[in-house]
Amino acid sequence: MSFYFFGNKDTIFQMLEESPILHHLLFEKYDIDHFQLISFYISSDLNRLEVNSIGKFFRFKVLENNNVLLQDPETGILEVSEHTGLGKEILDIIQKYCK
Repeated sequence: MSFYFFGNKDTIFQMLEESPILHHLLFEKYDIDHFQLISFYISSDLNRLEVNSIGKFFRFKVLENNNVLLQDPETGILEVSEHTGLGKEILDIIQKYCK
């Protein structure tokens, strides 16, 4: 299994610039501030992205059909994201940063 940890804020912000849907979810839907981001943790074998922030933890898992299983940070409930394109954005991040 291949795991990658990103704690550098510049790299994290660059990843978010390349993923407008993820950016929207974190900063608008879940209302976190940029300074609250701590790290990104990626499992390239599992197509999973975990986002650690102050007070909230997010887990995104890309499924075979490019839908994304999202763990809601407030309830802990797993749900399939209604945002089409999010799976492709996450896979693009994994491919670009996890070589």
